[in-house]
Amino acid sequence: GLTIEGTMIYSMADCKKSVWVGAANGHIFAFNKTDAKLIGSWEAHQSPVTSIYLSIDAVIWTGADRGDMAFWDQRGDGNLSLLGRQEVHNRAVQSIITVTSHHIWSISASRSIVIWDIKSRTPLTELCE
Repeated sequence: GLTIEGTMIYSMADCKKSVWVGAANGHIFAFNKTDAKLIGSWEAHQSPVTSIYLSIDAVIWTGADRGDMAFWDQRGDGNLSLLGRQEVHNRAVQSIITVTSHHIWSISASRSIVIWDIKSRTPLTELCE
């Protein structure tokens, strides 16, 4: 598989002027779309980053193999600031999408779907198989 700095890539997302990549070592990497140069890397999770998503309010959502989610603000200086973390899934987060302007859905390998409030980044309800 594809590797960056010696770790396997697990996820990727288009985030406006950059491309974000989630890796097996729990780090996320940002690359400039124009020249593919590395903008920065951050330790996001203690397990592989299996999902990355840029919400409509420009918050970067990451999900990990252990089921935890983290929320990041990309500051003007190119750094990330952790806005919060939630542990709601008990297995890998497979996908994160905006369903409405107020709600984000995440799905895990355990087949649970969590519906989130986009502004507060808190889970509203969980749908299970």
